Amino acid sequence: MERIAVIDFETTGITPSSRCRATEIAVVILEHGQIVDRYQSLMKTGVHVPAFIEQLTGISNAMLRSAPPAERVMNEVNEFVGTTPLMAHNAAFDQKFWDFELGLIRRTRLQKFACSLLLARRHLVRVDDHPVELGASWFLPADATGTTLMEERGYGRPLYQEVEEQTGRRYVTGTDQLTARLPTRDEAAQLFIRPDTPVLHLLHIGFDGAHKPIEVAQATWPGPMTSLVETYPVPGPLDDTDPAVGLD
Repeated sequence: MERIAVIDFETTGITPSSRCRATEIAVVILEHGQIVDRYQSLMKTGVHVPAFIEQLTGISNAMLRSAPPAERVMNEVNEFVGTTPLMAHNAAFDQKFWDFELGLIRRTRLQKFACSLLLARRHLVRVDDHPVELGASWFLPADATGTTLMEERGYGRPLYQEVEEQTGRRYVTGTDQLTARLPTRDEAAQLFIRPDTPVLHLLHIGFDGAHKPIEVAQATWPGPMTSLVETYPVPGPLDDTDPAVGLD
């Protein structure tokens, strides 16, 4: 996978203007499906954060009073990203704020802005009517458009089998990143847990034989309710093992 910068803005509204500005930006740099660098900062613009936006994002006016100026943040993050291609889940939204905030410091975006993880399939797993897992999968539009992956229904078989049949691409390798953290407000609400209850968060990227991504998936579980079991093959002895070497 090529080097790519995935960005995400928090803002005071939907459309950038003198009354609607960014409040936070986060960027992760991916190479070959692995996070190799990251940048995150609040940014002070002087624009008031409405109460409902504060509840949605968790970013308050008090937090922004001590944040670095937006001009400094955008100069830093622009240098951090350089000419690396940009990507966001909702690119139409994030691109508007990226271009607007750059324009205020007299900078211009130099690279393309992709929304390649366009199609999302989300699920909520319940046990005894209690939510125990939040999940989502994203696919490339070129793979998903015109297939059953765009339909809001179950398949009666594992998702990867449907993906392979519909896209003609086969899963060969995968990368998993497991993190223990506190839930977001949305996760806590959907899982019916307290905001101080730890969760386990899995980020999975599935690749084909050419190491091109097929699917990006994530799952979140309440930590105290989670038990992870892994089954794996145990390799045999190496071919050049010295038979004279043994255990005493």
